[in-house]
Amino acid sequence: MGPEYLGKVRWPSVMFNRAQFGISGWAAGEIFYLLVGTGKNLGLAHVSLSLVVAALTAFVLNLAFVSFAIALRTNRGLIETLRVHFKWALPSVLLMIPIAYSMAAVYKGLGPYGELMFIIPLASIRYILALLRRAYLTYFNNIDILLTALNFRDAYTYGHSIRVGHYAGKLAEQFGMPQDRVQLVKEAGLLHDVGKLATPDVILSKVGRLNHEEGTVMKDHPIIGSHILEELRVGGCARHFVRQHHERWDGFGYPDRLTREEIALETRIVSVVDAYDAMTTDRPYRRSLPHSVALKEIERGSDNQFDPEVVQKFVEMCGDKNLVAEETVAQGWNHVGLRKGPDNEHGQSS
Repeated sequence: MGPEYLGKVRWPSVMFNRAQFGISGWAAGEIFYLLVGTGKNLGLAHVSLSLVVAALTAFVLNLAFVSFAIALRTNRGLIETLRVHFKWALPSVLLMIPIAYSMAAVYKGLGPYGELMFIIPLASIRYILALLRRAYLTYFNNIDILLTALNFRDAYTYGHSIRVGHYAGKLAEQFGMPQDRVQLVKEAGLLHDVGKLATPDVILSKVGRLNHEEGTVMKDHPIIGSHILEELRVGGCARHFVRQHHERWDGFGYPDRLTREEIALETRIVSVVDAYDAMTTDRPYRRSLPHSVALKEIERGSDNQFDPEVVQKFVEMCGDKNLVAEETVAQGWNHVGLRKGPDNEHGQSS
């Protein structure tokens, strides 16, 4: 789901949601009725267990419908989609079981008027979810604004950031990171050079080597980028990775001269991809290096500039394939695959 869809009513999705909710609810009701029958002379344990089974039926069907639809739309694997959605959807289902039981008990004792006492808390929950959704919208709109500004400021840096975000995410997956950490790596890759928005044009576009004074100004961009993200409340933990992305494994980087594991693994991943992309793309002051030469340079930097384990994983991921792909840039930052919060375009939280 890209940002162009956020906040818009998508009627096919609305109809899909209503249909899958109806099917899941109907199936859960049938299961519950089969288990409790007329409900006479049944103990609390029997009714409670029946309710749990019915709720899990609704959950499994809903999860299957939603995950299948999202997997089709996003080209994400079905198993991975199921895993991601199971992680955040199960707690909400477990919370709804006692609520549903309470509503049934109140209805049995007080009739339909008793249900009125649930209106305010349920409406409050709905309102809180809407606020969270708005926060997600604002968060990713701010990322979009920053990257759009970067594109107008310097098209090369924009394209470089897209590629680094995309392939840093791929490299993070090689470490078996959970998806929430992969998302942070993608964000850090996308935003690592956002501090260059404050770099003077004469330095940013200079043909040739920077002098000492210019180099000092350029070295401020990780700090500036981190401050920008902090002020806009964008990036979360990723802003720390943005600050660190020019640190070195041997401690001779900047701005904080961190060394080895003092540098976050997410940052170490971004640093390798950043260096590779910089070497394999044309700049005003030099031509791009061939893929094989760039890989050798990355390997040469192992255990001094770069984390050896990250270098090894990167080389294994690359193989003989040049990672620079202009279609990645052409598709914009949507192609990087950030999750805009829970994937509820077809979903449980709609």
